[in-house]
Amino acid sequence: MVWKGRPPRYEGPRWIERPPFEAKGGLGRRSFLKLALGAMGGVISVGVGVPIAGYFISPILRRKRVRSWAPLGGIDGFRFLEPKHVDFEERMKDAWITQEVTRAVWVVRKGEEDFRVYNPHCTHLGCAYGWHTSGPHKDHFVSPCHNGIYDIDGNVLGGPPPRPLDTLEWKIEKGELYAVYKDFQLGVPQKKEL
Repeated sequence: MVWKGRPPRYEGPRWIERPPFEAKGGLGRRSFLKLALGAMGGVISVGVGVPIAGYFISPILRRKRVRSWAPLGGIDGFRFLEPKHVDFEERMKDAWITQEVTRAVWVVRKGEEDFRVYNPHCTHLGCAYGWHTSGPHKDHFVSPCHNGIYDIDGNVLGGPPPRPLDTLEWKIEKGELYAVYKDFQLGVPQKKEL
């Protein structure tokens, strides 16, 4: 466009009328974007914040695992200084699922009412060990994986195990021997329950 003479005088910005839905107090484009971005930021914050808060709060709210006394048999069934491998059933409840789990322990009778009950796993890497009644390791517990050797009291005599065999709590009630089964951290010198 070509002007003859002077160009038209600038009179300031020209306002375009708002669309009818905005003019009546409705939600405008900018307001909608602000609201949508704010909502998305809130959802993302909650999505990230809840798991982080749960990580720090869960140890406080976590229930201790309830351990039950498992019957191992009558005390007359255990001979003095003869280790016996005992299998038993334990009811495990994990959230809403209850299941029967077969566990095992080693029991050594040391006296009339004196027993040692051992977790059946080597303290080195968790291999199952056994009692040898003959051969070069006669009257010793031997873990075949890395040749860990223990005496009848669970003390380490050879091999890489970092600590003695893990003992379990036991009690006698009405002539029956009971124990509480537990697992322990492997490969460390201190006995730490899992």
